[in-house]
Amino acid sequence: MSDHSSFEPIAAPFGVVCRGADFGDLTDDFMARVRRGLAQHLVVVFRQHEPPTDAQLFSFGSRLGTVLVDHITPRFKRPGFPGIGIMSNIVENGSPLGATGSSEVDWHTDYSFRAQVSRMLFLDAIEVPSTGGHTYFADMYSAYETLPVDVRARLAGLKVRHTLKYVDEVHGPYEEHAEHPAVITNPATGRRALYLSPSFDPQFCGDVGEDSPAMVDRLAAWATQDNFVYEHDWRVGDLVVWDSIGTVHRRDAFDAHDRRYLRKMSILADADVDPWSPRQDLPDEVGSLA
Repeated sequence: MSDHSSFEPIAAPFGVVCRGADFGDLTDDFMARVRRGLAQHLVVVFRQHEPPTDAQLFSFGSRLGTVLVDHITPRFKRPGFPGIGIMSNIVENGSPLGATGSSEVDWHTDYSFRAQVSRMLFLDAIEVPSTGGHTYFADMYSAYETLPVDVRARLAGLKVRHTLKYVDEVHGPYEEHAEHPAVITNPATGRRALYLSPSFDPQFCGDVGEDSPAMVDRLAAWATQDNFVYEHDWRVGDLVVWDSIGTVHRRDAFDAHDRRYLRKMSILADADVDPWSPRQDLPDEVGSLA
């Protein structure tokens, strides 16, 4: 069948909305347009479509890469689909249905604390709260490209250690950490981005010319300015897919008595493609971190 979906830029610093997708018929043309949308606009919001089944959602993700099966929250999965997680504050019979609850979630990119990171994320809204619970995305490509030249020069060649500490349901307290360059390259587009995940205790592994936490705070504040941010106000049925190499995201808190239920899926960075090899040419734009 032919692809009848439409793609239109969102009235925001970045992002595109796709209407009329048919997740039961993933044509090559449609998938190519999705890839182009992600490369050019970083966030693709799918609306006005028949909600995909779990099998269709998994198939869609699999067409874009390897779906991650996460061991951190093994019980918060859709039945029969360990690659589809549940993000929810709903509690039934004394047990939560999903992860993250209703409190605010700070800026981060998923799985930066692992050697093989996520390059793409999916959230599919089944239930959304009446107010709050918005998700914000920050463009780390533009944030890097507009950094002052001297700051970019200081970041060249430096690595950042990302750490997650959590309580494993089987093994108890556990820690995961990985080091990645502070400046990374998206292997699909060649664009360079600041790779910083504020929620995962980022620490510079080399000399940045000042206190490491202070530098992290300044860079995070720079990258999350309003002109680099798209705010997504969820509607039931929204499926949002985004480039998680070149963005960070956060979520507003919402009323714990309101219901929120989203399906989540993550695509791993390709094992045979090194996304951490920044090119050496530095652009000449001048800005200020003040």
